[in-house]
Amino acid sequence: PKYGGKIIDIVSRDVHRPEDKAQALADVNGTILYIALIVVTGLHSSSGMAIQFY
Repeated sequence: PKYGGKIIDIVSRDVHRPEDKAQALADVNGTILYIALIVVTGLHSSSGMAIQFY
C-alpha cells in the first residue's frame, strides 16, 4: 500500500516538491526491481525443478 500510494501520487500529480517526486520515483523503481528479482528467482527455481525431474 505504501508504494502503491506513491505511484498514484505521481500519476495524479499530487507530488508538488521536486524532492518528493524524486523520492517517490526512486521508491517505485526499487519496487519494480524487487518484483523483477522475485520473478527471475521463481523462473530459475521452476526450471531447476523441471530439469531435476526430467
